[in-house]
Amino acid sequence: MRDISLLHPEIEEKCCKLIELCKQNGIEIIITQMLRTKKEQTDLYAEGRTKPGRKVTNARYPYSPHCWGVAFDIAVKVDGKVNWNRIDLYKKVGALGKSLGLFWDGDFKSFVDYPHFEDPKYVVGKSVKTLIRNWKTPDAFIQHYRSAKKEEEKKMPDQWKLNIIKQAKEKGIITDDHNPDDKATKWFVLDVEKMQGIQKELEAKQELARLAVQFVQQFYRDFEGPQKYEQAAQWLATEAGKHGLCISEEEIKVLIEASLKRLKAEFGEQWEDVVKVQE
Repeated sequence: MRDISLLHPEIEEKCCKLIELCKQNGIEIIITQMLRTKKEQTDLYAEGRTKPGRKVTNARYPYSPHCWGVAFDIAVKVDGKVNWNRIDLYKKVGALGKSLGLFWDGDFKSFVDYPHFEDPKYVVGKSVKTLIRNWKTPDAFIQHYRSAKKEEEKKMPDQWKLNIIKQAKEKGIITDDHNPDDKATKWFVLDVEKMQGIQKELEAKQELARLAVQFVQQFYRDFEGPQKYEQAAQWLATEAGKHGLCISEEEIKVLIEASLKRLKAEFGEQWEDVVKVQE
């Protein structure tokens, strides 16, 4: 079953970290083996025994850590292709995996398995006997950690909350001890989200005002100052309506004034009288 998310959450996290660590060290890897079903393990064990090929595992179901979701295998890619011969690269990946607390089967003296990693927290003494004693079957253990993972996901705040909290921390508005699920913080997040919405609307109106001034300057170049202002105000009101933005006459006046002041140097004295009239 080639889905990293089916691994035990702790192993999944280490697996993802290993991929990133390898990338940082200029090595590309892919994950080739993860959680195995009973059929997958049985078929694999048959290779080199009752099926053609060489032996690839000494573990029957359920004695492989793959059956419990606590192991994974990798392959190194060189020039975009899987390469099983670059032992130097597999050894580098092995060292990176061990730095994450994983056991690497490349350290074995007899049955060396360079692509294989497992977590010694669950594979105690290179054996799943502890798992069997505590959980009886892989299905029971897998069901347990999947249920626990779902419960954790329910507790996790939505990503949009996390993003806002991160921005607030970076700006020094709140400190690191804030929990996104605290009641006060929820209200804070909602307020910040509302403020962001207002900010986006304001930026949209400011952009339309700038375009209104430029539009009038281009198509009504010969108009007098007050006439230009009227044309700009009319264009701004129309375009704001098209974008679903509510805009009052006072807002139009303020927005155009601000745009005129910014663009006066560019458009010269023609607009200066308009600015003075509106001030």
